[in-house]
Amino acid sequence: MTTGGRMRRLLLAGALALGGTGWAADEPVKAEAPEVAISKGVLCTAIADRQAADPEESGAEYEASVERIYFWNAATVAHPPQTVTHVWTKDGKKVAEVALELKHGRTRTWSSKKIASGAWKVETVTPDGTVLAVAEFTVK
Repeated sequence: MTTGGRMRRLLLAGALALGGTGWAADEPVKAEAPEVAISKGVLCTAIADRQAADPEESGAEYEASVERIYFWNAATVAHPPQTVTHVWTKDGKKVAEVALELKHGRTRTWSSKKIASGAWKVETVTPDGTVLAVAEFTVK
């Protein structure tokens, strides 16, 4: 018997001993659930009972007289506590980062910013930089 023949038999015996094909690539890979998922992200001018009092979707326009805008998120957390950050930008420049600790499996969280005229964007971002939610708005 040749060396190649012995090697093939050993590989086959090893595969059978492992129960199945023995090839890891044939095994199904389970996708891990994300640590944090945002099911809703809305803009508002007030929070009442931990809810957005007057929710607006991305693309809203506000008058400068409003003065403060909130970004409200409904989150699901696989393994609390976790942290997300609201990154606020105005006219393409970062103006604030607000770290928010998510302590429960299902939670609501928000941050707010005093506003001035311009094009605004706020993003919910994980520590590894994954953007989970985005809202853009304009202040006249």
